[in-house]
Amino acid sequence: MRNLLFLSIITVFVSGCATTVKLPTTTNQTPEVSGETGKGHIGLNLSPTVSVTTIEDVTTNPPTRTKITVNEVSGDLFDFLFGGFAGTSFDVGFGLLSRLELYYTPTIGLRFQWLGDPKGNGWKSTLFAGGFDSTQTQSASANSIDTQTRSRPYGTEYGLSLGYRKDSKLLVYVTFASRGGKASIQVENSTTSNTYSYEDNYDQYMGHIGVQGGEDIYFRIEAGATSVNWRAMSSATSQEISDSGVQSSYTLGAGMKW
Repeated sequence: MRNLLFLSIITVFVSGCATTVKLPTTTNQTPEVSGETGKGHIGLNLSPTVSVTTIEDVTTNPPTRTKITVNEVSGDLFDFLFGGFAGTSFDVGFGLLSRLELYYTPTIGLRFQWLGDPKGNGWKSTLFAGGFDSTQTQSASANSIDTQTRSRPYGTEYGLSLGYRKDSKLLVYVTFASRGGKASIQVENSTTSNTYSYEDNYDQYMGHIGVQGGEDIYFRIEAGATSVNWRAMSSATSQEISDSGVQSSYTLGAGMKW
């Protein structure tokens, strides 16, 4: 399955010694499809991320890993300046059948409109399901120790979007989604030539209300919340460590249909 998924690579250089995994706070889903084979849309959505600290210090030997922290506020300058847009992503939909659409959000999946006319007004609803696989890379240095950490969250998402199209220019909707799976984490210590590998598990739940306006050129705004539960093994006690958190979120988007 991994070979069928789009692999997005995010490279972040940090000055601290902790490892964080950043998760999206929106699914970029709406309750309607293009309604015709070959029709679709492309958009750009600005949103924040949820930050999960999975390793406290990667420069120790072995890495210090005694707790998990969800929603920890980063002291990194990059996050301070651009953290509100760290979840920015493209959103693409391509019609396969009148009610079935292939999507990339950057999860790759299928969206099926089971309620309402894809090209009409009134109540509408879609069911969606897909898979994701991404890699996030961080480098850290301390006390003449250089490390590189690769975190690879991968898994599946599924959910439902329900809404009402008042006319050709206004769509109001709510979206609920479950997203999660595993995170493969590998720490490479170039100074000692040691490599440490971990396999974590996590669940993520999202709920949003959104408004989309416009026709061929559209604009979108969403507000909601996302919940994360992360589970791992402590390097000190070999016992399970975990943390949960809820973060409010927003999305500002724009795009075009063809």
